[in-house]
Amino acid sequence: GKKGSALDVDALMNRIDDARNYQHGLSSLIAEQGKKAQLVEAIAYRGIWENWNYNKFNYGDRFCSGVLFWPHNGPIRQAAGRLWDGSLEPTAALYYIQDALEPLHAQYDFVTNAVSVYNDYYQAFPNCQLSIRIFNLDMLEKYSGNIFINIPEDCVLNDVIVVDLPDDLSKVYFIKLELKDNNGRLISDTFYWRTADEKGPGQTGPWHTNFSELEKLAPVHLLKTVGKESLKNSVLFHVNVKNLSQTLAFFLQIKLVDQATGESIRPVFYEDNFFSLLPNESKTIDIEALKSLLHQKQVSVVIDGWNVIQN
Repeated sequence: GKKGSALDVDALMNRIDDARNYQHGLSSLIAEQGKKAQLVEAIAYRGIWENWNYNKFNYGDRFCSGVLFWPHNGPIRQAAGRLWDGSLEPTAALYYIQDALEPLHAQYDFVTNAVSVYNDYYQAFPNCQLSIRIFNLDMLEKYSGNIFINIPEDCVLNDVIVVDLPDDLSKVYFIKLELKDNNGRLISDTFYWRTADEKGPGQTGPWHTNFSELEKLAPVHLLKTVGKESLKNSVLFHVNVKNLSQTLAFFLQIKLVDQATGESIRPVFYEDNFFSLLPNESKTIDIEALKSLLHQKQVSVVIDGWNVIQN
């Protein structure tokens, strides 16, 4: 009944609050709380689908045919707003699910410290290069691994690299995976942040806690260039972002905003978002917005992020 539904929603929201506060500490402002919640849900929702990838062909005596999201299409905004909020602003969860579900995907398992490759194409990819790099908070590379693999069609290659983590990792560290085809073209890259602080087992593995070291990331300078292309009914913005600093540009969010109000324009379709850039790394993202939505508006592309000081 109604009472039970309300209790279920309260319980769900309390679990999300607990995860955020447990990992990132209490927040003094709503904006800070929202920022930390994006981090929690990015990792959590990608993890759901990466687990599905890993178990697609072998989970006990059955195949894994999909994942049920509850209540993704529910009428209660507080519980349904996982991949976008009530104003149709996409959340980090959307893009991290998108990352996990790319047809050819390299992924890292926090429990086993192993790298796997998932291929959803009915096409084989011979002689691919898979690499992993692990960085301390100061961007000192502490581990690297590299192998060449043949990827059959419609397959999962589990645990192709098993990492022996160094003892001298910083409390918060970063993991970068890259998968390249036989011509050296990048076809998948995946970025994780992790803490060495583990406090007891959760339902499926250790709770990773205390990400407070993220607050120590040095401010970064970004170079942003924006091109614009007019289509029949929409405008396409080509946004290139480069990290000019020697530290990580963490959890960057591109926003198309109305200059008059400073508010995000929505609904707008971003090719990707909430991404991170290693030193001197760059990324190009397309943004598409309907012309009717932009009518008589002066718009700007701005970049928010964990440690951004200018854009």
